[in-house]
Amino acid sequence: MVKMINESSANNSDSLNILIPLEFQLPSDRAKIKRMQLYYMVDGKIQNQIDDYVVMNGETDRKIYGIEELKIYPKSIYFLQRNFFISKEYGNRILKKYNKKNVADIQSGDTINVTSYQQFRKDFPEFVQVLRKKTDSAFFRINIDKELIRDEKKIKW
Repeated sequence: MVKMINESSANNSDSLNILIPLEFQLPSDRAKIKRMQLYYMVDGKIQNQIDDYVVMNGETDRKIYGIEELKIYPKSIYFLQRNFFISKEYGNRILKKYNKKNVADIQSGDTINVTSYQQFRKDFPEFVQVLRKKTDSAFFRINIDKELIRDEKKIKW
């Protein structure tokens, strides 16, 4: 689900944060996972899990604060990048299409569900094209029993 949020840091400016989910399936033998580390790179720079993105449980839609410390891993996880900013004018275009609301309706700290990412990609291809110009990827280091799996996934917006 694509979401829009009016964060206090962006409240005084002319921008909103748009949250676009990036979903990843975890290995089917996830019960055997002993440890997992994630690295998320945007435009060649490693992102900070607290400041730049959030890891969410794909089954429960709840934040995962320390994926390295989980005892039982979900079937899937997704990232929400916190620093995709759009102008309030562009935000109004998006909101009018799906919610019939206005950016002025979003108070500081409010989050509004916009639409599915699949629908958003169809309706706003120019936004997705900008994302595709970057070389974004996610790296997974997964210990299953005594085996170390390194997996790099290129992000295809």
